[in-house]
Amino acid sequence: MQLQAPAAGERIVSRTSADPTELIRRLEDRLSVAKPRDVLDARAMSECVGLTWRHFLATHIDPDPKFPIQKRGSEGVAWEFRVAKVLRHMIRRANQRIETNRKANRRQHQLSGAAMPDADNADMSIHDLNKLIDANVKVQKAKVEQGSYILRDEVDAFLIEYNSRVQAGILGASQKADPNGALPVETRLRMDEELRNLCVSLRADIEKWLRPRHEASLGGRTVRGR
Repeated sequence: MQLQAPAAGERIVSRTSADPTELIRRLEDRLSVAKPRDVLDARAMSECVGLTWRHFLATHIDPDPKFPIQKRGSEGVAWEFRVAKVLRHMIRRANQRIETNRKANRRQHQLSGAAMPDADNADMSIHDLNKLIDANVKVQKAKVEQGSYILRDEVDAFLIEYNSRVQAGILGASQKADPNGALPVETRLRMDEELRNLCVSLRADIEKWLRPRHEASLGGRTVRGR
């Protein structure tokens, strides 16, 4: 005789972890002993997957139009589920959840720029991911305060200002060294040309260093300092 679904008002309590990896392990254990023609009613099927009936209905059946139901229950009519089909379907859905979590974690990792686990091991929840990001931010802040890290924007600003002052000094060097034009014109021209070439070279070096850091929109906001 089939058991009927619990009466209205039964408290919804899940006896399972929200971790999809743990859910898959449990479902695979059940599937290994399920027979192709096994059929269960509502309560027995929910017990099989480790959930209360109402939680099973609210979190797996109702939101999923493709959930395999052999017979939908109603007043006086028992639910029927083909066990193996349900287990395989739930395993597939749990694997999809894991992949969705990985994509969300990778995206949040990219947006945060924080040090994260390898993508293949990034199965943590968004909550755990946020905790790890917060820890990274605190560590970086402490390193900035201790002088181990220097803010990248500060480094960039210093290099730009430093380069501007060096260029101005170089370009004005010949005027300071020979304010009265005592040097031969040819010598003065060669000196000015060499100094201009040096300015161009220094500017190119600075831009070469800054460009990839400005273009790295997903990079961290710090560079190693002292």
